[in-house]
Amino acid sequence: MIELFYRAALIEGEGYGTAYEYQVKANLLRAHWEGAQNVLILGLPEKFGVSANFLIQADQTAKPVLLVDDNPALIAQFHQIKKILQEQQILQKTDSIISRKVPKLTDFEPEQKYDLIIIQKLTSLMNEEYFKKLLKHGGTIFLFAPNANNFSHQKFSKLTGVDQAELSKIAGAIPHQSGFIDCPPFPSGVKIQRKSSAQETQKLSPWSQALDMIFLSCLNLLCNLEPRFPHRIKEKYSHIIYLTLERQS
Repeated sequence: MIELFYRAALIEGEGYGTAYEYQVKANLLRAHWEGAQNVLILGLPEKFGVSANFLIQADQTAKPVLLVDDNPALIAQFHQIKKILQEQQILQKTDSIISRKVPKLTDFEPEQKYDLIIIQKLTSLMNEEYFKKLLKHGGTIFLFAPNANNFSHQKFSKLTGVDQAELSKIAGAIPHQSGFIDCPPFPSGVKIQRKSSAQETQKLSPWSQALDMIFLSCLNLLCNLEPRFPHRIKEKYSHIIYLTLERQS
């Protein structure tokens, strides 16, 4: 699937790094995504794409997905990318994800239960009380945030990160797990691509296509090996830290 993720990343104006991120997230979420009857996504990323990976996953698995955000500009960009993905037949369905704009992300209360809730925008109002309330409407929560231990966020991406201690404090007494993902062979915030998104629609030479496929195959192999990386390596170099919270029966 990393080839589709790369095509989507180019349309978003990104490159190999975003495709790698999309693939490792898909690997991490696979069992939960496949087992969920429906999915709720809270917040679009601050930088580096607008979650085209979830558009592709929703399209391929044909399950209802609701995206909620409080930034109208990001939602508009999301729909623009969605339209292009449909025009290029990367997406086959027209309703793969339904979006909703809200005044404030943390004020949104789901009208139904969601088996999987994915949070991509951590705010200061997200705390133990908030997650307890949210878990009443969901089975599993995955929260993704920039990894504060990765120096490249300060130097290149300029994203404000958190560490495991901060995530544990946010979760409070709720049973939780945390970990690190997205550890490609290049730093966060550095765009690596063979062509720009504007050139995506142009026909590439067989040589360029072959080079892309070889490099993407290598990245896909790294994605599959990443869970076996030593913890110290992932803690220091992973771009993303995540928190998982489960509803207790």
